[in-house]
Amino acid sequence: MVLSGLLAPISVISLMMILVGSYGTGTRDPIGFLSVVVAPPATFFAGFGLLLRWRWARFYMLGLLVILIIVNVSELSRSGVTTTTYTSASGQKTTKDVWSGPNYYSVPVIVVCAVVMAGLLLPAVAREFHEARKPKQSS
Repeated sequence: MVLSGLLAPISVISLMMILVGSYGTGTRDPIGFLSVVVAPPATFFAGFGLLLRWRWARFYMLGLLVILIIVNVSELSRSGVTTTTYTSASGQKTTKDVWSGPNYYSVPVIVVCAVVMAGLLLPAVAREFHEARKPKQSS
């Protein structure tokens, strides 16, 4: 929630740049728009929703965690040896195998997302979110 709050001003500035047609916003990238403009404010409000035990916030966070796991597994699977061809100044072509190596940040991100997701899926947590919606009975 704190990180999303810090990123929210960047989202607002990016949205204003898109609305006025500023240089650099000419590309139409829906994933980039969602991740830069929409996700930080939505995650910020979902953080408050989690504190207030709103069901939609729990489902939003579960969906966000699933997306983060998928993206990081995909990034992790893309690492490895790539063949690159270089042309020197004299015109000679050289083929070189380049090890792009694994991105070591993906594994901790996957683990943290899985642990948080497991916590949100615990029956006691699900019951807590379900009971928060019930009207309180007066005695």
